[in-house]
Amino acid sequence: MAVSPARESAGRAVVTLPLARGACIAGAAMEWVLVETPAGGWSVIEGTCSHRGGPLRLGTCDARAVRCPWHGTAFSWSGLIRRGAPAIRVGAVVRAVVPDATARAVQRRVYLAAPGEAGASATRPPARCPEPTASPHPEEIPA
Repeated sequence: MAVSPARESAGRAVVTLPLARGACIAGAAMEWVLVETPAGGWSVIEGTCSHRGGPLRLGTCDARAVRCPWHGTAFSWSGLIRRGAPAIRVGAVVRAVVPDATARAVQRRVYLAAPGEAGASATRPPARCPEPTASPHPEEIPA
């Protein structure tokens, strides 16, 4: 994935992502996911469930909400977008500002599909919390 490195500024990073499914931003303690919203726009949302830390990018969604794959809690699109990272689309890339100077762009598996779109994958994430692994991001797709 061709991305430019993050620029650090006062504990924040400006990260450039390709306008594509699976584009994510990984920070030291947080993850953000580039998603296509029900309205047809693009937004950079928090990628972690606030209750249990589940990866929202592996959840399911409909026109109203994204559901955590670990415990089914629904997060409204409006709330996710409001709490998301400030971002702007410029052509085929999205630039986002995240509150983590260690943030970097990564390519990950994303199951979220825009409402009405066929699922991104026939494989769904586990229904329960997975066992901890040695890597904090075991599902990273090599570049």
